[in-house]
Amino acid sequence: MSRNELKPGRIWVRYAIALSVLFFLATAIFATAQYSIGISSGWAALINTSGKQRMLSQQILLHSEQVMIAHSQADLSTQKTAATALEKALSTFKANHEALSVSAKALSEQGRLPQEIQEFYLSRDQGSFETTLTHYLNQAQMVLTNPSGSHLPLIEMRRTALDPILTELNAVVDAFQLAADSDAAFLSRFELIAYILTIGVILIEIIFIFVPLNASIISLISSLKSSQRKLSLKNDKLTLALHKNDFLKMQQIHNEVMGNYGSWYLNLVTEEVYWSEGIYAIHKRPKERGLPSLEDAINYYSEADRIAVDNHIKWSAQNKAGFSFEYDLVCEDGSKARVMSQAQYQEFEGVPFLFGMFRDISNDRAISDTLREAAETANEKAKSRSDFLAVVSHEIKTPVTGIMGILELLVDMDLPEEAQKLIQAGNENNRLLMTIVNDILEMTRLESDRVKLIPTEFSPSKIVKDVFETHKPNADQKKLDFRNQTKGPDVLMIGDDIRIKQILHNFVTNAIKFTDIGAVELSSHIASKSDENNRKVTFKVKDSGIGIPQDKREDLFIAFEQLEDTFRRKQGGTGLGLAISDRLANLMAAKITVESEEGVGSTFSLELNLEEAIQSEKPVEAPIELEALKVLVAEDVSLNRTIIEKVMQNKWGLNLTFAHDGQEAIDICQTEMFDVILMDIQMPVIDGVQAVDIIRRSMVHHIDTPIYALTANTENDHIKSYFKVGMNGCFSKPFNWQEIKMTLSELEAKYTKP
Repeated sequence: MSRNELKPGRIWVRYAIALSVLFFLATAIFATAQYSIGISSGWAALINTSGKQRMLSQQILLHSEQVMIAHSQADLSTQKTAATALEKALSTFKANHEALSVSAKALSEQGRLPQEIQEFYLSRDQGSFETTLTHYLNQAQMVLTNPSGSHLPLIEMRRTALDPILTELNAVVDAFQLAADSDAAFLSRFELIAYILTIGVILIEIIFIFVPLNASIISLISSLKSSQRKLSLKNDKLTLALHKNDFLKMQQIHNEVMGNYGSWYLNLVTEEVYWSEGIYAIHKRPKERGLPSLEDAINYYSEADRIAVDNHIKWSAQNKAGFSFEYDLVCEDGSKARVMSQAQYQEFEGVPFLFGMFRDISNDRAISDTLREAAETANEKAKSRSDFLAVVSHEIKTPVTGIMGILELLVDMDLPEEAQKLIQAGNENNRLLMTIVNDILEMTRLESDRVKLIPTEFSPSKIVKDVFETHKPNADQKKLDFRNQTKGPDVLMIGDDIRIKQILHNFVTNAIKFTDIGAVELSSHIASKSDENNRKVTFKVKDSGIGIPQDKREDLFIAFEQLEDTFRRKQGGTGLGLAISDRLANLMAAKITVESEEGVGSTFSLELNLEEAIQSEKPVEAPIELEALKVLVAEDVSLNRTIIEKVMQNKWGLNLTFAHDGQEAIDICQTEMFDVILMDIQMPVIDGVQAVDIIRRSMVHHIDTPIYALTANTENDHIKSYFKVGMNGCFSKPFNWQEIKMTLSELEAKYTKP
């Protein structure tokens, strides 16, 4: 046998010692638990009985007021019922008080009685206290024997005797609770020490003795832990039970003491004022100074409000009605508070009273003012940001509009091939510049949550057609096979067609950009109704371009991310298009999916669940010939007027009339009729919004004339202001001439000149 091995006899000796130690500790813990439960139960009984005393005192007050109200209303039956209940509550209160006095004496002998309980149950003259209760009980019995007698003694005794008792009972219940919590904390610490010692001893015995008996030791530890958890759970349940019964009443007392509110009454004959604890706290008036007079109470208000408060009281006395007001209070220490006072008018035995509630609402008002100021500041910042974006957009897009217009006019001129290549390069760079500007402005609006959806009725097939027509010149320039198709029923759906087009424009732009050889296909599919009146609408853009590597797909929708720097140098752009599309899709509760194979091509899909619009029979009208339209164009920039004239009048054959500012447009509209009005927004003298507002309100002959804004300000708030004054649409600078031409060609015949 090695030196480290123990003989069997020694093992069993140590095992017996260990069991003895464990038995002693287990006994101590069990005794502690029993003692803890006994003390907690004792405290619970005392707190419960004291709580009942407080409830009985409140019932006594309630029944006393019921007696007085019934007496004032000459309701003898109700008065007798209330007096009987009052007598019963007083008798129970007196019996409980005697029992609590005995318990308090026992606790006093143990040295565990708090000062408040000592003074309430032992230090006071119990004979005098019982005499007070007996006298009040006799008064209640007199009500039963003589219902028609005077009850003013009962009122006086309630105020001078029972109100102080209720206040003292509140302190007694709190003292009982604090004493119980103190004992519980001490016992918890004692139990924790015993638990730590037990664990320590067990660990030592495991290391030196219980290696051969490991399973038994683990079982014992588990049993001890389980017992401890059960004991803790019982204590928690007991504590919850103690607090639950009087939680609401304790919360009410706490709030009043903290100065949130209080109660009061005013005798309108004697002008005697009564304040509760809470009102003293609000006024910061020491209770030792006693109750104020009516004049003193009014003088607490600010000088500007005193007359108003006095008028409220006089009005209530004259009209026998209550009141409610909010005024500024000047407290005892000079501080100010905003208070709300509410009152009800009641009479007792012909004596008029005002009973009211008083509340400090300073914090509420401060929070409300802070929130309002924060909201105003946020709105001002948002407006400043919106105005800044509008100015930036206008200042950048206005000259770019002129440059693009000049370049597009130069394309139609008979110039050398080298010059045509330079013009084409200029056009491409201009479009790239506008894409960057628009993407940055749109991302800014999205990040500030200023993009709002505007649902309208639209045709998915028309969206496909419009997007196709817009991008066909670019696809033709790269000699791509650009196709479009629509599957499913040709129905109208409800959604934000502008945002859907914006997403599809981004998809098609990328498809054409990254496809050098092959085809690009734009399609839509309208599924059958899924539930009620909803349909799944899917738009797809498929290309045979470079494709997307698997490890790069997660970065597609991150702002300013592109596949590789080589693509950025070759194709340009900010990398914002797909990030913007993803955020717009989220706004519409839509889903974007990507299928791609590197070197083969990609397919971007937009899936929406939209409500189908109610179909109505509409007459099919032939498109209007552009040559037949008479158009007023209000534009202050001479270069823009020149470009508009060359495109819309010289190329399209429209009959144009020009105005240089908003006032000139108004003057022309007063004497002439037009089929369409194109109104620039930012102009001198009178801007476009003001001009359209005047035209719509003052010129009956132009009440239905289509008016379109020409602007670089395409913020949602600005667009709403255009529609608010009566505009029918908006053409963004730099102009998409194909979009303008399509819009003008689809005007209904009723808008043409007679």
